[in-house]
Amino acid sequence: MKEIKIGFSTSNALLSRFIRFVTRSSISHSYIRLPMITPGLDLIFQASGLLVNICGSKIFEGHAKIKEEMTFYVTDERFENLELFMYSSLGKKYSLGQLIGMGWVLFCRSLHLNVKNPWRDNQHSYICVELVATALGIPGSEEMTPQDLFDLLHNSQVVL
Repeated sequence: MKEIKIGFSTSNALLSRFIRFVTRSSISHSYIRLPMITPGLDLIFQASGLLVNICGSKIFEGHAKIKEEMTFYVTDERFENLELFMYSSLGKKYSLGQLIGMGWVLFCRSLHLNVKNPWRDNQHSYICVELVATALGIPGSEEMTPQDLFDLLHNSQVVL
């Protein structure tokens, strides 16, 4: 079994404030923290800065306000699949179109309508929550907000 952490954060950046406003949440970002052998030198897998990337936890914590991290233990096979997904996703673009499409999804939700994101692109690019949910094998990620994923994981509605 391997440990991973699914994290939720925010920052003072304009995009983060906009996401929090539109989603009516205190969370604007999701990521996967992979603990390393040396304490305090974890890796953060995320879609941020216009790319899917990995950065050191110290760099991440220098600009992010971590709201919560949830610890999960996954089988070695599941962890290998996660690593394969991560490495094959590095460098893919951040999907600004999907982010804009989430505005449409949220507007329709306010009218009690369930719609698909009109700018979904089948994993050619990612927004943060879609990247994390896809890495975990959670369906419907192109219509999720970070708060949706948080609620799903927090209420134990997903088995990793």
